[in-house]
Amino acid sequence: MDRLTRLRILADVAREIPKNFAMMVPPLRNWRLRSPRPTRRFAEVTEEELRQYALSGLEMLLEHYPREKLKDATAVEIGPGDNVVQAMALLALGVAKYHAVDRFLGDVCSENARRLYRRVAEELPGRYSIPGDFVPDPESFPASLEGKKVTLWRKGVEDFESLPLTGEADLVFSHQVGGHVASAPAFVRASFAWLKPGGTAVHRIHFGPVVCWDRYENPLTFMTVNGVLWSLANSHRGISNRVRFDEYCEGFKRAGFRLTTRVLEKYKSEHAEEIRPYLKGPLRQAARQSLQVALADFICVKPV
Repeated sequence: MDRLTRLRILADVAREIPKNFAMMVPPLRNWRLRSPRPTRRFAEVTEEELRQYALSGLEMLLEHYPREKLKDATAVEIGPGDNVVQAMALLALGVAKYHAVDRFLGDVCSENARRLYRRVAEELPGRYSIPGDFVPDPESFPASLEGKKVTLWRKGVEDFESLPLTGEADLVFSHQVGGHVASAPAFVRASFAWLKPGGTAVHRIHFGPVVCWDRYENPLTFMTVNGVLWSLANSHRGISNRVRFDEYCEGFKRAGFRLTTRVLEKYKSEHAEEIRPYLKGPLRQAARQSLQVALADFICVKPV
């Protein structure tokens, strides 16, 4: 890795640190959470936005969790973000109760979110052969169902023991969230604790860079940042926690799950080899195959 790249890394860290500290200030944090992320502002929801922000997560679930098991089930979603569009889809498919757990939960009743709800409400009946009256009214969703079928917990998964969800869920799921939680062990333990015996956790985890770190020629460059600097720049922002594929596999198994995985995307082996001399601590021990995983599904079954 050349000197210019190392200088660029330091410059990016310097730019990110003030943003991280801003998220520690309650008024600024609350303002940021009320504002839709720039990539999720919907003027008119396109087919690509529909797929990316609604259908891809739902299709992931239905691929690994039989649709018939959704009837009368209790589902917990970790990290829905700016909207709870998965709640609308799952309730239409028969789920009895939906819980959202997210310390960065945005304004899920905003007009921005409602545009997505309207588009999904139009799509669900034809795509999944659902009677139209099974779909929640997008104009009043989710407020009309809060305290009945929908519960929003504005807490991080790290606080899982404080939530009244232990042993309550048939399904726990997340879509590209596990790579960004503040505590991967808590993410794993929460999944296990909240499930009933025989329940299933389905997590799609993205192991790659976000924000400024995805603009490097080697997409794994963000792994080379000094651990202290990485924390200063990202600890309060939900940016990558840099936990690798093998660590999650070991964590789910250690928690007691029966685990099945499917790797969906991988980085080139030369990318992993280029960064290895610059890795420190536990990251240096990561296997090349683990470093290469970019996107993977984890299907975790809690024994009866």
